[in-house]
Amino acid sequence: MLPDKQRIQKYLKAYDFTTLFREELGWDTLRETPLAISVDGQTYLLRPLVEKRGFKVYTCSPDGQGHVPASATMRQIERELTRHAYEHLIIYVDAGQERQIWQWVKREPGKASATRLYRLH
Repeated sequence: MLPDKQRIQKYLKAYDFTTLFREELGWDTLRETPLAISVDGQTYLLRPLVEKRGFKVYTCSPDGQGHVPASATMRQIERELTRHAYEHLIIYVDAGQERQIWQWVKREPGKASATRLYRLH
């Protein structure tokens, strides 16, 4: 069965990533403990969400003011997470559920890593 575009949009708007990945896309639950990553005195909690063939998806808590972290902070969080899960996607969300940023790093042998950011409002 092919994913339904309207349902995907509904799950994204509702911040219902678990249902999106598990029910709509067929991914498996990621059974790991959350990771606490500290950057510049602020601790971010990365909650494991789903996985598919070793590729893992995490959600990241907002900063102390309820905002999505700044780009430089996201890069540091991503580098630290790479030590635990080499291939991954991080979904950053703000406290008001008005903004989400999806971060993925494309890695190819012999080439520099390329960060991809997808912003949803």
